[in-house]
Amino acid sequence: MVNGTPILGSDDVVWAEIAGLNSTETTTAAAAVAQKWAHDAENTEVEAGAYSARHHAAKSQASAQGAGLFQAGAMADAAAASVDRSGAQASALTATVQAAQSANAASMALAAALASGLGVYGDTAAGLAATGDGGQFVVVDDAGAHVYANVGDVATDEDGSLDQGSRRMQHSLPRRLQTLVRRERGSRVVGGRTWSQRLLQQTTI
Repeated sequence: MVNGTPILGSDDVVWAEIAGLNSTETTTAAAAVAQKWAHDAENTEVEAGAYSARHHAAKSQASAQGAGLFQAGAMADAAAASVDRSGAQASALTATVQAAQSANAASMALAAALASGLGVYGDTAAGLAATGDGGQFVVVDDAGAHVYANVGDVATDEDGSLDQGSRRMQHSLPRRLQTLVRRERGSRVVGGRTWSQRLLQQTTI
């Protein structure tokens, strides 16, 4: 020591330099590791099973974007469901109106048929069974009320229907059948058949 101050030998100087070098290397290594923890790329392990801050930030952003897309998709699905529900309600309303119109038309057709004074039946077979040869009857269906004639046990459409508004027949009997009806009263039997029966047979051939 000189005046109370220790005198460093050459060995002391060497050890001091070594200590300084070790400190610098440690600081540099620590900085490098910190850099890796901060900036290593996504899906790159800094240590086994551990990732950088950059990796976690990227994953968080992707998760947020996915949540936003899911929410947008859910809103679109809800809007589509609302449109479908509105369409179904409109279809149901249309069907109800059409059913009411059909029921009203059928009621008017039946009323017109009853007002005509002719027998009203659900089909031509029932009408033929209930009327004689040359008689008329009415069949009511969804399309309206139609007049038929029993011609030799064959239902002949008179090409007419009952007017639902005025409840009258729009078309009369065919001319040959009208003539038959007028002459039937004075007909005579020829060969076991009346004149009208022979005319009816000619009409149905």
